[in-house]
Amino acid sequence: MKVLVFAGSPRPEKSVSLEAARRLLGRFAEITGEEPETEIITEKNAGIDSCRGCMSCFRSGICPLETRDSMAELKKKMLNADMIVFATPIYAANVSVFMNVLFQRFSGWLHLMPLISRKAVLVTSSCGNGIGMVNSYMRNIVWGMGMRIASVLNVIAREKNELDSEYNADITEKSAKLLSICFSENTAPELFNNGLEKYFSSLKEQMLQSETENRYEYEYWEKSGLFGCDSFAEAEELVSKSQMARILEV
Repeated sequence: MKVLVFAGSPRPEKSVSLEAARRLLGRFAEITGEEPETEIITEKNAGIDSCRGCMSCFRSGICPLETRDSMAELKKKMLNADMIVFATPIYAANVSVFMNVLFQRFSGWLHLMPLISRKAVLVTSSCGNGIGMVNSYMRNIVWGMGMRIASVLNVIAREKNELDSEYNADITEKSAKLLSICFSENTAPELFNNGLEKYFSSLKEQMLQSETENRYEYEYWEKSGLFGCDSFAEAEELVSKSQMARILEV
């Protein structure tokens, strides 16, 4: 199993959210008996620039920045991953600056659902404020890329040693057990994915109306077979049967 972790903290060596993700994956490995092949991407090793808002990704599927930074390589890693973990501290009721930059650079993928069949895990660290807003924001990002959320871990901690508290240890254990069930049964909790079908239907309708405005996106949906799916579940089945045309290039 390949796991890709995006760590949003600007100080990964002291990051509470990254440590929470490590503990979650460590317990997951103990439960399943399988040690995931894990790669961690931080602000320091990501090598990506900030979005310029040129809209090229929507019109042509091409981001000019990818010719000179590492975003194309990160996308390839995501396409090859089975699980993608997004771990971020919560600052001012939002994700970290790096996580925000990362999400903005995903913009061209948010209408295409290229990561159907992969599972997402959301991890946050905070003092307790802004959790709902951040989870909602991150949920929409991963839905836009076609992933179901397998587990969510929101720790209440400012320092790593606070992860040892009874509360944080308990929710980490529950999140790890849930994650193991999701992979063993190839499922995802309805609690975290309620609304995904409506999201898919709304996005499909938007794409059907974009034939002239954003021709690339329309043709992607047409050629990939997504327009022929009446539900997100059907799109997942299309992928599972290897019938979804692989036209995405990075």
